[in-house]
Amino acid sequence: MRSPALLTAIAALVITGCASPGGVGVASSPGLIAETATSYFPLAVGNRWTYLTQVGDRQERNDIRIEKREGGFYEDNRGGRLRFDVEGLRDEARYLIHLPLQAGHRWESRVPGGAVERYEILTTDAVIEVPAGRFQGVLLIRAKTRVDPRTELEREWAYARGVGLLRIETTAVVDGKQRVGQPTIELGEFSLHDTASSR
Repeated sequence: MRSPALLTAIAALVITGCASPGGVGVASSPGLIAETATSYFPLAVGNRWTYLTQVGDRQERNDIRIEKREGGFYEDNRGGRLRFDVEGLRDEARYLIHLPLQAGHRWESRVPGGAVERYEILTTDAVIEVPAGRFQGVLLIRAKTRVDPRTELEREWAYARGVGLLRIETTAVVDGKQRVGQPTIELGEFSLHDTASSR
């Protein structure tokens, strides 16, 4: 399954569809967004990220490139669409980053079929190392989704200021105790048109 969002197009993990986002602590000032949510995902036509996933003995490479802006959304080469609003960063179905950006903040989205995605900000000050480099002050968000009566998926999203998504770690939790690791998606390289920054 692939999400329509730029971030989750590469993950092939998130249920596609419309959601009813909910949350607390909604920002009232667009200026706050410029200092927070937008800092963690630079959206501009021409920006590019390459993600690497180890699947068994082979490595998959996924190139994501923002190609246009239309109807308030930035659209990538895979049809994913992202935008900022007064509550944070969202795709067409859900909030991926929701204000306020502080540890413990939670929100949820309901997807077709009744499944609920529950999000929580773990920290805004993690240190993460991926093939693209070592990053400090990283935003970590955990998402949990029950996929069947016995299994819940836990995904941890890591975002770096001025760079975007660094990593997605996924674990299947069976019967509330058995944890089964899934392939991890990591940023291999990036090129940002709006800041002339690249690695």
